[in-house]
Amino acid sequence: MKDAYHGITESIAELSPYEQKEADLRPYVRTLISPDTYRGIHKQGEPNLAEVYAADADRAIADLTKNGYKPATAMIDTAFISNGIPEIPDGYLSAVTKKIQAAGGLMIADEVQAGFGRSGFHLWGFAAQNVVPDFVTMG
Repeated sequence: MKDAYHGITESIAELSPYEQKEADLRPYVRTLISPDTYRGIHKQGEPNLAEVYAADADRAIADLTKNGYKPATAMIDTAFISNGIPEIPDGYLSAVTKKIQAAGGLMIADEVQAGFGRSGFHLWGFAAQNVVPDFVTMG
């Protein structure tokens, strides 16, 4: 995600565009726009918001492919904390997960900030969105 923060180790920092300009990202990294229905480019009340925002994954996958990279993974903080904790459209994370897996990639749910029940009723942020990721990071 644009503005995502996943950590400071060298390999994870490459997947954390929080303090990087888009042009400074590694050539094999793409970001998705935040599915923010309040401040984002698509607003509450518009039809099919989950699908509309998830279509950005298609753009990222196509751009990687065009540049000679096979999508390997998508890493998403399931509470979108670095994106301002927006209200995510129902079905968004599921749609992105299906798209990345169909392209041969794996879904990583970053639960370092959202996991262990910190988000309320669900133990995991991905569970609140009815997603089964391939990997889960926690801390």
